[in-house]
Amino acid sequence: MHTGPSGGLGLYKNDGVTRLGTFLEETMTVGRDFVVVEWRYIDSQASPIPKVIKFNYKNYQMRYYARESCQWTELLSIPSMVYDSCSRNWIKGDESQTIYVASIRYSGGACSSASGQNKVAYPVVSVAHPICGSGLCTIRED
Repeated sequence: MHTGPSGGLGLYKNDGVTRLGTFLEETMTVGRDFVVVEWRYIDSQASPIPKVIKFNYKNYQMRYYARESCQWTELLSIPSMVYDSCSRNWIKGDESQTIYVASIRYSGGACSSASGQNKVAYPVVSVAHPICGSGLCTIRED
């Protein structure tokens, strides 16, 4: 009886060792600030539907700042957990605080004042993903 990986593509925790299951598919929905990614996989537990890891991937088309001239602390536009591709960490907006956005940097590099827009955002805190761990889960051939 074979009890090891089933072949194909495996989905692993960030440690690269702990196998979560067999990767089935990825879907992406591109938004203004984030790409919503869903990874579907199956594991050894019987289920009529696959398991899903869903996360926001920060795509940096717009970056928000607490001060004019795109200075000081970068803010997150949502309080949800996000994978930050630049720092390669999971981050989350601190829901206990909201800060008015003072300036916005666009993907082309231009910085613009956000005064008068009354847009609020959240200070960034580092977190761990409940399934992947400290970084992004990995997909690799078994």
